[in-house]
Order: sequence, then C-alpha cells, then structure tokens
Amino acid sequence: MSLAQVYITTGIHNVGGTWNGDHWDDPPPPRTAATIRGQITQFSNLKVSVPRKGYRTADVTVNLLSPELAQFYTTDDPTFSTYMNFLYITWRGHIVFWGPIITKEIDFEGRTLTLHAKDQAARLERNFFKIGDQALSGSGQAGALVWPFASVGFIPVNFHGVELCFQAVNKEENTQIVSGDPMVVYPPVIPFAVKMGSNNHTDSGREVSVTRGQEIWRTIQDIGDRTDGWLLNFVPLDPTSGPPYWFARCDVYGQFRDDVSSTVKFHYNTGLNNVRNIQPVTGGEVTTRANVLSDDKRWNVYSLYLEGEKKYGIWVDWELGNTGIKITSTPTQARDTLAAVGDAVLDAYGIPLISVTITLNRDDVIPAPSLFYWMEDFHVSDIVEVAGARGPESFSGLYQIDAVRLEQENDNTGQMRQSMDVIPWTTEDRSYYHTYTKSRTDNTSSSSG
Repeated sequence: MSLAQVYITTGIHNVGGTWNGDHWDDPPPPRTAATIRGQITQFSNLKVSVPRKGYRTADVTVNLLSPELAQFYTTDDPTFSTYMNFLYITWRGHIVFWGPIITKEIDFEGRTLTLHAKDQAARLERNFFKIGDQALSGSGQAGALVWPFASVGFIPVNFHGVELCFQAVNKEENTQIVSGDPMVVYPPVIPFAVKMGSNNHTDSGREVSVTRGQEIWRTIQDIGDRTDGWLLNFVPLDPTSGPPYWFARCDVYGQFRDDVSSTVKFHYNTGLNNVRNIQPVTGGEVTTRANVLSDDKRWNVYSLYLEGEKKYGIWVDWELGNTGIKITSTPTQARDTLAAVGDAVLDAYGIPLISVTITLNRDDVIPAPSLFYWMEDFHVSDIVEVAGARGPESFSGLYQIDAVRLEQENDNTGQMRQSMDVIPWTTEDRSYYHTYTKSRTDNTSSSSG
C-alpha cells in the first residue's frame, strides 16, 4: 500500500557563538536538531512535486475541526506560524519532502487548512552574489581584481561551482554580529543547512562569469541549461539524524542520470499495458534560427537549422551568450563560442516539442511485477521507454523524466498515485550553419561561415 506519512517539525538552528576573550568560537557550536512536533493522519489533497530542474513543493489540506491540529497551536506558537514550521513527508519508506511551510491558507466556510511548502532550495531565490563571496574571487581569468574586492568572478561548471554558490548563501548566515557583552558572532538562525552529496557530473573544464547582484538560484538554473552544465537534486534528510544536522543533501549530476529503458517501460494499450493514462502534447514551440549576442553586444552569431526551416519555417530566438569573449577575441573564437550556445538552443527546440504526462496505476489495481516506483526503479532525469496507442494515434520511444508527482487519490483509500512529465530523449545528429557579424563604427564587415 502506497500511503504517505505527514509530520510537522521545527527547523534546525545554529547555536550562537561568543567572544572568548581573545577569539571567536571556531568552529561554531553544533546546530540544535529539529524536533517532530506531531503527525497528521487526517489529511486530503496531498501533493508532492519533484521537478528535474527546480525545487520540490508540497501541499496538504487538513480539516479545521480535526483534533490533530491542537498540538500545533501552543503558547510558544499560538498561530501555527509559517516559515517556523516545516512539512515532513515520507512515502514507501522514503523521505520525499522536508521544507518550510511558506503559505497557510484558511477557508472558514469550507473548514479547511491548506499548507503550501517548498524545500530549502527555494531560499536560493532572491539571494545574490556579493563582494567578498568566494565566487567573485576572480580566479581563472587574467586581469580580474583579487578577492575580497572583485565584483566579477568565474564559476567552474562542475561540482565545485555549486559549492561556491552555497558558500555565498552560507556567508550571509555567518555574518559577524557584535552586540553587547558578550559579543555574538554566529547568530542562532535557521541555516540553509544543505550539504554537498554525490557527484557524477563530468567536468567540462569551463567557467562562466558571475557578477555582484546576480541571483544565485537563477545562475544555477542558467548553468543547468548548458549542454555541459549540471543538474541538482536536493534530497531531504531525516530530521532525527545526528549532528551536525542537515535539511538536505545536494547531489550534482549531468544532463541525464541512467538509461533504464531496458527495464522501466510505461505502456498504454500496448506492451505491458501498465499505466492508467498517457497524454502527449505536440508542438507549442519551435526554433530554427538562434541569434546569439556576446556580453558586450559586439558579436552577433546566427545558428541556422536549414532542414528545419524547410519543414517549419523561420522561427527566431534571441539569446545572450555569457561567454567571457574579450576585446582581443578573433572572429573564429567569437563565432565558435557563440555558435555553441545557438547550437544548444537548436538541439533543444529545433523540432516541435513533445511533452507527455503519464499517470501510473496504483499498486492495488494491477499486479506488482508490472509496476514501477520512483526512487526504487527510476529517478527524476532517468531515461525510460514510453509507448501508447489508441485509434489512429500511436507513439513510442525513449523519454527523459522531467518531473515526478505524488498525488493523493480523491477517495477513501488514502493511496498516493504517481504521475510524471517526460520529454523526448534523442541523440539525433543535426547539422547547423552559421553567420556572424561584428559591429563597428562604420557598421559594416559582415561575414559568414
């Protein structure tokens, strides 16, 4: 039976360090553990969403008259406050979510309390690189100012680059505070508390530039859009685990994890016939010509998919290439660097998109051998086989899992149903053509190649 367990917890807290006469506490005292405030067993509309690119979210609804709510309205927390309380969810023995409750939605007439939560990765939004961050050290590029004064830095496209992003977040929390006697240096705040985990991302040896005021989360997402970029998975951890206490582990991996299509197959009305529904949507966006500008707007490179233009017409997309092209860059360097960005756009959008939503059967509906479970048989970003047929429509192929959702059924069973979004996985080798221009005072000098 695929039932979920829902708990409310406190957050992990840093312990305030002090001035010890001639030095600050170093390292700071260990964190205090989160505590489980109580379990909710009478709930509805439970949903957990785990995207390939993004952070996990969770929603759950409780009846306002449920006696279980009383344990969360206490003298210390009379209003059951958002952000102070965390939603913790397990399913089939796996921890699937642990994050702060961001929104508490009350419906007095409907007698419901709905909680909306996000995992710790959401705290990277509206969190910006600042002068003094290690990411702005200027290392790797000649002529840059040296930390802590640099306002421009370079992040390697690898595991360490993610660490640099996290260091910028943690630096915010470890800001030295001097107030009274004794002086406090480590504020007892709820920390970001995400540790680095496994790494199977192949280091490309490349770097991307970052500047002061750049949002950390958007930077991580933009690098993840690169063909050589990383993808992240924030894996929630057990709040009762021992010190130093973490909310989640961040695993870094490449553009896909594993090809499990030889064993994991989702079929509708064909083959295993093991899913409840498959809903493919074709079209919506296509790009046959990508126009990429250099950071300084001097270079302008078109990547053209001529075969696609014959079939679909000319559809143009403009991109800004964050490439670090210098004033001394040659036309060949500029063309090759910017063209690589345009080629990546055409790889993704050169043909009409196909997105597919798959709704799996519950384990009390069909025999176990035909079932597959998230985190046991497949993970987000894995490659699986998908096939479907009904009337004149049929399709089959390899698809990458773009998101997984767990949703409670609207019946009295309490069962969780799995569904997912998948996108085509293709190794099609396309050829592109390129033209480039360099802006000059006489506004001439157009070349192609």
